[in-house]
This record gives sequence, structure tokens and C-alpha cells, in this order.
Amino acid sequence: MGHVQISTIDSAKLDTLLSRVVGDLSAGYGGVMVSLGNRLGLYKTMAEAGPLTSHELARRAGCAERYVREWLNSQVAGGYVAYHAISGTYELTPEQALVLADEDSPVFIPNAWAVPASMWADEDKAVEAFRTGNGVPWGDHDGRLYCGVAAFYRNAYKASLVAEWLPALDGVVEKLKTGAFVADVGCGHGHSTALMAKAFPASRFCGFDTHQGSLIEARKVATMTGISEQATFAAAPADNYPGSGYDLICFFDCLHDMGDPVAAAAHAAKAIAPYGT
Repeated sequence: MGHVQISTIDSAKLDTLLSRVVGDLSAGYGGVMVSLGNRLGLYKTMAEAGPLTSHELARRAGCAERYVREWLNSQVAGGYVAYHAISGTYELTPEQALVLADEDSPVFIPNAWAVPASMWADEDKAVEAFRTGNGVPWGDHDGRLYCGVAAFYRNAYKASLVAEWLPALDGVVEKLKTGAFVADVGCGHGHSTALMAKAFPASRFCGFDTHQGSLIEARKVATMTGISEQATFAAAPADNYPGSGYDLICFFDCLHDMGDPVAAAAHAAKAIAPYGT
């Protein structure tokens, strides 16, 4: 930077850039606070509890008041918690609770912060990938990536997959109601598979993924939701999973992350049934 003349610097552009950079840095710190609030149950304790002092929240959540007080103030500064100056109390509004405390809400966000956390943990692998041109296999990532992705997308699937997305496909719901053969490629923890199987008991579902840990979780989800007889989960790459004649082949939030999405699409074209989707 020694060759850059100060006279060439546009101070307005510099201020705009610095404002963005500092804002992004602040968001990173804020994400840690959101994750802590989620893991410690602080948001859930505040939900529908009305105004609470830091002492009351710490007692109810089983945490140290000094840390809870600092956490609360950071949340107020970020706009995530309301503060009542006259009473010195803190409160989670209904809107804040929907985003930060209700795990079944379609806009529940805290689990998503596990994804950037995993990316920081994998930074050395990313550096090596940049230098060599090699990729980082999905199964080699930090464990928080799989949990974060699954938890973040689960609620979106729950809100929209059966109610909106499948009906938008011509003839698909009718096939599923009468009995279809479905492949859920890159199924992860199996939330999308389970939702479809629960909604369409006449159909059969095969979930495929390359990550064994995710498949273990998918089978647990299948057991908990009572769809184990309808759905199977197996380890297979997206460009070479078994079976053919699938009436519906799904790639939920995964095709763009695959090493060779064209090969995955080509295999789907071979495995799909005539007039399949």
C-alpha cells in the first residue's frame, strides 16, 4: 500500500466501506451471543415471561447473573431484546421470540449460526483448497455444519414443503397420494424425507447422502416421526445412487454444493421414471 497516495482516497467511499466492515464484524460477535443465548436457554426462559431483571433471568435459567447481565445488554444493543429503563428490566417481544425462542417457528434463526462457526473451524482446510484447487469433501467439515444446516432448513421445510412447494409441481401431489417412488438426494438429517413420508403414507422414499453421521440422524428422525416403514436411508453419492423409475427426485438445498452437480443431474435423468419430476 506504500504506493497509494492519500490524495487518491475518497473519504466518503472509505467511510462507507468502513461502516460496512465494522457492521459485519459486529454481526460476527452478535452471532456468538445469539448462539450462547440459544444453548443456555435464555431466550426460551424470556419468552412470554414478561419483563425480567438480570437476576430473575439468571435464577430461572440457572446461570451466573454477572454474565447474564452482560449478555442482556449486548442483546439490547443489537435490537434483539427490549429494555425498560424505568424498571431496569428486559423483555423478549413476540416478534423477537418468534425468531429467537420458538424452535418450531419458520423464522427461527439461532441454529444457523452454527454454519459460520463451522466455516471458521474449517478455515485451514479452505486455505489449503484455495492453494491446491482441491475441494473439501462434505464429510470432512466441522460437525456444526451438518447440525446447523439441518436445523436451519428443517423449519422452512416444515412450513412450505408439503403446503406450497410440492403443490407447485404439476401432478406431483396426485402421484404422491396414490403411491409414488421418491428419491431424496442429499437428504442430510432426513427432515425433508420425513415430512413428505408423513404427508403421503402411500408413497415410498429413499434418502441418500454421503455423510454417515447425517444418515444416523436421519434414521433417528424416521423412528421419531413413525415413517421407518416407508423410508430408507443409505450412503450413496449423488451421481451413483441405486434404483430407477423414481416418480420424484428431490435435491433440497444441496445441488449447488456438490462437487459435480452436472453429473448429479445426469444421473437423475437416468434414474427418473417416464413423466417423472
